[in-house]
Parts: sequence; C-alpha cells; structure tokens
Amino acid sequence: MSLWRCTLGLAVLLSGCGGDEAPERALPAETAVASPEVTEGPGRSYERTLMFLSFAADTPVVQPWVFQARTRLGGVERHVTAWLYRSDAWEQFMDVAWDGPPSRAPWRLLPHDPMGLVVGESDALEHVLFRQPPRELDLLLGEQRADWSGPRGEEVRVLLGSLSVAGTSTPGAIVDLNRNWRPAEHTPGDWLVLTSGDSLQVVLEGEGRGGSAAYRGWARVDDRETQWPDVSVEWTEVRSFEPARRDVPNRWTVQAADGELGGEVSVRSSRLQAGSGEGPQLPLEALFLLQGTVTLYGVEYPILGLALHAQS
Repeated sequence: MSLWRCTLGLAVLLSGCGGDEAPERALPAETAVASPEVTEGPGRSYERTLMFLSFAADTPVVQPWVFQARTRLGGVERHVTAWLYRSDAWEQFMDVAWDGPPSRAPWRLLPHDPMGLVVGESDALEHVLFRQPPRELDLLLGEQRADWSGPRGEEVRVLLGSLSVAGTSTPGAIVDLNRNWRPAEHTPGDWLVLTSGDSLQVVLEGEGRGGSAAYRGWARVDDRETQWPDVSVEWTEVRSFEPARRDVPNRWTVQAADGELGGEVSVRSSRLQAGSGEGPQLPLEALFLLQGTVTLYGVEYPILGLALHAQS
C-alpha cells in the first residue's frame, strides 16, 4: 500500500492501492449516509456521487465521481468510477473495484491509487484528486449552499466548487448525493441534476426505475430552498440502444405536483454502456448531458444538466 501525505492546515491527503483499508479518518463523519438506527449487516449498499457542472453552459465541463460500497460476510466490496466531459467528448478515466476488510463504517470513502482524498478541518472532504500522467485532476469542494435529506436516508448537498484539469481551473456547482439501501428491499432510481449557472440547482431522485417512476425533488434558487415529495418526471421521447436491446430516454418533462416547478430537458450528449447477462435484454448504465429549460416560481431558466440512468 502506498501513502501520500501532505499538510494543508489540518488537511490530510491519503491515497492507497490494493485492498488495504485506509485509516478511518480518510472520510469525514458527515459523509456517513446511514442514519444511526441503521445496522451495518451484510448486503447493504452505499452510494455517494459527486457531480460537478461548470457555470458556463456554452462550453460545458462536467465531472461525476461515483463511489459504491456493498457489505458482505467478511468484507466490503468497493467500486469507484469517474468520467470527464469537455470539448464535446466523454472520457472514463477511473473504473476500479476492490475487496476490503470488514469496516465499522463501510460508507466511508477510501482512497485508492491513482485517486486521493484531502480531508480538512472538522473532517470535511475538501478535494478529490486523480494523478495518473498525463491525466491530473483536482475536484475542489467549496462553500456549502444548501442541504436536504430524504425519507430513506438520502442526503443532498449543493456546494460551490472548481475542477482543475492539467492546471486549468473551471468554476462550477457540485451536487453531493448520498444514499443507502438493501437490494432485497429497495431499488434506487435515477438522479437528475439540473443547473443554471450559480442561480439554480434542481436535484431529482427516482423511486424505482423506468419511464413512470415516482420522483422527489429539491431546489435552490438564489438563496431560496424548496423540496417536493412528489415530482412527475416522464420520458417523452426514447431511442434504441441496441447493445443492451433496450430503449433509453432522450427527452424528459418535469412537473411538481404543486405546479411551482416545470420544465423539459433533452439529451445533448450521452455515454452508454451495456452490461453482461444471459437474457435477451442486458443491464445498462448511462450518463446523459442535458439541456433545456426549467420554470420555477414563474421564472424560466436555461438548463445544463446531468442524469445518471440505469436499467437492470
């Protein structure tokens, strides 16, 4: 196991490889997505997603990290994936899975070469770093602007941030999403994050999967925060993805039950990947870069968005 260390005030940068578990301080306590009453037995899945979207929609830069952990007898299965969208092209620059030993806090993020974490005062996650020449990337988590929680223990935060790629820094918004579940009891749905510069961030989470899944929503507009327990998100246009022999969404309409939120978004760019299986239809995972408009409190906003979509 390798270990990088540097001092940034009280910050610590940690990076490891292989299956060794890093010290517990590798992740701040705030990122524990399970509520205290949740027991950490085998078969529980944890997911933390960091979505960076640049403020400039004409030349968008988008960078999602997805951290997953699943408890099992004798250990924790971990998987980290990350992508970068810029100059009208997607690049998956990390896709690493490993088995770790049992943990009292399996939801904690752990570093793994070539990815490192910087943890600062109050155990707050400050940076996610990637160092594998020629790729060098630094996602900086800045000031928190809003936070919400959902009925299943979801946690949603909106932060200011920046993304540095090869020394060029781009400002934007970061949406930090946490959830946990037992696959035998619940199937989590898609995430849609819709932004309009620094003025508006809308987060939509599906309850289950498919074109008629129920959604809940959260929004920050300027300094006002709102949440909705019931948002209709409908696929109004689909296209075929033959490698998985499935249809995937190409356009969505959004409408909150109280009428305060509405809009329409469509796919500007996509990255789709079929999984393996024996059936006529295969599982798939997709990233969609979205564009469109959202109307909130009677004001229309141009939208740059990102959707994480899966079918199993």
